[in-house]
Amino acid sequence: MITVVPGERGYNPLWEVIAVAVLNGRDVTTNPFTSEDEILGAAQNNEVMLVETEFYFLCQILPGVKLN
Repeated sequence: MITVVPGERGYNPLWEVIAVAVLNGRDVTTNPFTSEDEILGAAQNNEVMLVETEFYFLCQILPGVKLN
């Protein structure tokens, strides 16, 4: 979820891709993770492994654009 937009403190258009490898057999096709906090909690409980991909991309947020 996007919580800050251009002009607000903390906004950064550079996004880092981190792969999430499920370790506990969770079927993410029927039981997906729905938030960053849920993934980070699963990582703390050794239910997933976070893998640095070293892939970054520029993803600007444009004001006034609505996604459906």
